[in-house]
Amino acid sequence: MPAIFKKLLISSIASNFADGLVKVAAPLLAAFLTRDPVLISFLSSLSFLPWLLFAIPIGGIADRVERFKLLAIANLLRVLIFSFATYLVFNLDNPESRFVMNIYWLYVIVFLVGVCEVVADTASQSLLPGMLNEDQREKGNAHMQTAQFVVQEFMGVPVAGLLFALSMCVPFLIGSIGFAIAWVILINLAMSASKLASTPESKNFIAELKFGLKFLYEEKNVFKLVMFTTSLSFFFAASGATLVLFALDVVGISEASFGFVMMLGGIGGLIGSVITPKLSLKFGRGAMLAISISLAPAAIIVQGIYPNIVIFILGGFVTSFATSIWNILLMSSYQYLIPSEIFGRIHGARRTLVWGVSPLGAVLGGYLAAIDLRVPLIVGGSITLLIALANTRFVVNLGNLTSNRT
Repeated sequence: MPAIFKKLLISSIASNFADGLVKVAAPLLAAFLTRDPVLISFLSSLSFLPWLLFAIPIGGIADRVERFKLLAIANLLRVLIFSFATYLVFNLDNPESRFVMNIYWLYVIVFLVGVCEVVADTASQSLLPGMLNEDQREKGNAHMQTAQFVVQEFMGVPVAGLLFALSMCVPFLIGSIGFAIAWVILINLAMSASKLASTPESKNFIAELKFGLKFLYEEKNVFKLVMFTTSLSFFFAASGATLVLFALDVVGISEASFGFVMMLGGIGGLIGSVITPKLSLKFGRGAMLAISISLAPAAIIVQGIYPNIVIFILGGFVTSFATSIWNILLMSSYQYLIPSEIFGRIHGARRTLVWGVSPLGAVLGGYLAAIDLRVPLIVGGSITLLIALANTRFVVNLGNLTSNRT
């Protein structure tokens, strides 16, 4: 792998550690502030809302500017946001302060972090096609996914629950340090690297965005894939919107052990990210895409039907394993279908649709949870599974096409 990719990977490790801390600390903090499932679902909804609002323009920006600088800016903003979050949580012991964490402040923080995530994800995914040869991309995506799981799920996630139980502000403080480290690495790359894969075709920003949307619509395989994953995203969001309440109040997991339990489930994602290239080579990209996208919702359904800690961990393991395979092979397929020089625009447009519906799905999950905390997993998982099975032939054919298999 090129040296520049390895440096990007190191920065990703630092930011993913911070993400792992916040992945656990934010929902635990929300559950501390309120037990209302609808309010909890709004938190999940707001984490996805920036994709609906900003993915397309940010994708256009990623095709016009130096992407390392864009990544560096996103991480610097996350340093500032998490520093402020630390201050707000610290003031929970000082109710006389004007700035004290409550559910509405948490909404704002999660939304702003979501905006930064749109920038960081779009910029990094837009960098990879120009950084790696076509035959390196599947392994490159697997390396990025592996780093994410190792650092986020096996370091950040389990540590977060323990730190949260010790002091609720500590995970946010350490998270800000993690993003600061990533920022230092990226700003160094931004000053030394060329404008990698950032080649604007014109000075008309709006025209470039329109071109991206037109490409998305006219490339039928891309468009159908986006519509398929959009429907999946809606019901996946519904199934997971109130997972923290399901874990705490139905399964009976404590706040201190919540991160550790999530880590055990995350082992599946690590294994999946390591062996995906081998599975794809042996069985074909299309077959593995179809199997993984059906396996994940099936595991979610079982979690909802049998709410005990063993099934919860095993279900998380299978879901994480399958999702990891799907994400790696799906991104490799998109990188085959979409030219590198316009990847940011197309990536932004598709994420607007795919993740833009997630806020609505999360709200649906909140109202389903008001009936029973098991209902979102059972209903959301069942509909997702039906959609996946109905599109099996399309997924297999597209996966084989993008891996040059016949």
